[in-house]
Amino acid sequence: RFQTHLSMPFIVHNMLLIRRSSYKSKITVTRAWWTRAVAALREVDAKSIRKVADNVAQQRARNDFSRYEAKDEKEERIMDLMACVNFADEHIPGSTGEVKHMREEIRAISRSHGTPSLFFTLNPADIKNPLAAFDAGHDIDLNAPFSHPDARYSQFRRAQSVSDNPVAAAVFYNRMFAIFLKTLLGTGRSDRRGVFGRVKSYYGVVE
Repeated sequence: RFQTHLSMPFIVHNMLLIRRSSYKSKITVTRAWWTRAVAALREVDAKSIRKVADNVAQQRARNDFSRYEAKDEKEERIMDLMACVNFADEHIPGSTGEVKHMREEIRAISRSHGTPSLFFTLNPADIKNPLAAFDAGHDIDLNAPFSHPDARYSQFRRAQSVSDNPVAAAVFYNRMFAIFLKTLLGTGRSDRRGVFGRVKSYYGVVE
């Protein structure tokens, strides 16, 4: 009912983000280290934070990606605050904390199973696939599966139908990745064997 609404998906998405953030913040303030975080928040200033950010940027520019070592007590307070922020937002989609959390998960998999053997970048073309048009509510000709089952719609109209119904585009996107993982890689089979052999583990991220 709300799939084609102009603002409803964004409103619901923001509500879910606020809920996650509020719930995580509630858990954070009950931690034993919360008093230290409050004290650090009172002591640091914008100038010190900018200085630490510049130092970290210079360290990264030298291809040094090790943990930044604080040079004084104020910088230690800033690093403590960063740890608190990462804890609070690691489950919020798109946040820096979530990216850091995913990086740690990838490192854990690499330590357990070794470095990855294959890398894939998938980009399903929703405006060229008849299934996307079907998910968007358009009837397609199933008698022409290998030619143009949605040929009655121009490429512009297919693109328009996808943009008007982002939920249908998301359903199509999820289906394509599920087929790739379960069928091509074999993660849906009992022996977990696909065209590249047995899959020990995998990790996927949506940009």
